[in-house]
Amino acid sequence: MRKKSADLVVIGPGDLYTSVVPNLLVSGVVEAIRRTNAAIVYVVNIMTKSGETNGFAAADFIKVVEQYLGKGVLDYSVINTKHPTPDRLRYYEKESAEFVEFGDLPKKPTPIFGDFLRKRGFVRHDPERLAQTLVSLL
Repeated sequence: MRKKSADLVVIGPGDLYTSVVPNLLVSGVVEAIRRTNAAIVYVVNIMTKSGETNGFAAADFIKVVEQYLGKGVLDYSVINTKHPTPDRLRYYEKESAEFVEFGDLPKKPTPIFGDFLRKRGFVRHDPERLAQTLVSLL
């Protein structure tokens, strides 16, 4: 059996219950994440998803991930601070989606706050800014 190693494990972003959690249900994934010496970071969504995470704050997203990984497994959480413009939010209002506020964040995982908002189009993480932040954790 080959030894597996990583410097950084990144979880998310993605729809919490339909993209992130299903990966944590795959046999052996949670155990491998718990065993790694790598830093483990969860990238919190910028927007909620109607019918899935209505009313969720960043703290709620983290709490759900910790229900699967275990408390204290995550080292960092990446949390966007930049609010989208009202024009960009119109589409999301129709979908009953909301900007993810902070909530009552735990001390661990250590929150990394920043403007991670893509400048145009759908409200998503800017890949370059997110990558720079993730690489800085190495």
